[in-house]
Amino acid sequence: MIFRYPPKYPSFTEVGKYLQVDLFTWLKNVGDGLLKLTFSDNFDSFKVESLEIANGVTAKIPNGFKSRMRGVIPSQRIITRQSGNGHITDGVWGEDFIEIINNGPDDTVVNVIYLWDGTNNSKFPILTGV
Repeated sequence: MIFRYPPKYPSFTEVGKYLQVDLFTWLKNVGDGLLKLTFSDNFDSFKVESLEIANGVTAKIPNGFKSRMRGVIPSQRIITRQSGNGHITDGVWGEDFIEIINNGPDDTVVNVIYLWDGTNNSKFPILTGV
């Protein structure tokens, strides 16, 4: 690793060259890679797209974390798109299903991203080992 075992240079000129050429290039590559990450790459999440909910109806969505992270219940949600005059609220969130309710006067279609913030809100240990 570039920081764990830095090279030893006998002069300030060579240190300056190292910083300008080697280290700057390395940091630029890291920065470019971080800029390519998407929102979903940064968070444990699952997306529900084009979910149609009639007014006054509670929709049950399968918990997208169930298959890959046993026992995890999402901690928050973001509605990324909505069409229709619906008022979306949360129902019961559990290990198997997540409920979302349309309390508005009209039917609506939503795209939702459910996120997990890393807290252990489950009955099972999530992180094992060191």
